[in-house]
Amino acid sequence: MDIEHIYDFLIEVQGCKRSDLTPECDLRKDLGIDGDDFSELIESFAKRYQVNMNSY
Repeated sequence: MDIEHIYDFLIEVQGCKRSDLTPECDLRKDLGIDGDDFSELIESFAKRYQVNMNSY
C-alpha cells in the first residue's frame, strides 16, 4: 500500500479534499479528525486493510 491509497481512504471516509492531504498533515490539527471521528476512522481503516488492532 502506498500513500495514495491512504489519501483515497481519507477522501472516501472523511470527505477530505485531496489538496489538504500531504505526508506531513496531522489528522487532528490539519484535518480536524479527533474524538469519535478518529475512533471510527481507525476502525474503518483496520477493517478495510486488515490491521490487527488488539494491542492498540
